[in-house]
Amino acid sequence: MRRRTESGEFNFVALLLLSGVALAGYLAYALLPAFSDEMDVAQQLHAVANDGWRRIGKEEMHKRVLEAMGKIGNHIETPAGGLPTEVPGLEVNDDDVEISCTDQSQDCSDLTGDVTIAVHYTRLVPLPWLQGKFVTLHFSPSAHASLQPVKW
Repeated sequence: MRRRTESGEFNFVALLLLSGVALAGYLAYALLPAFSDEMDVAQQLHAVANDGWRRIGKEEMHKRVLEAMGKIGNHIETPAGGLPTEVPGLEVNDDDVEISCTDQSQDCSDLTGDVTIAVHYTRLVPLPWLQGKFVTLHFSPSAHASLQPVKW
């Protein structure tokens, strides 16, 4: 027969379970903004890729992606000899944005083919209540669209 635990007795499994739930909640609280921003990035990439049918060209798409990244979320910068500070926008450089076109000229200016846009960036996420502690996350969202206009 099973023996009931008496009141006040230490239950190691319950403590372990409660600790796991608390840790999961803490990590969700700390990392949720980064993953939310990543979803915004993916949405913006799809918006730019879907505008490819307007024949705006590869350079214009590249410019639009960089502008969109500057308006999403924030990132940590550490000036020389200074303390880490949060600044608006995601830290995405020209080399972090890849745009490939399958039209004949490969510059997204023709109605035939497809466009694929990918952004690779690293996000340094500060851990709440732990001063100077960060988690590094790597993201690589992408979007794919046709250069042909939709026929309704």
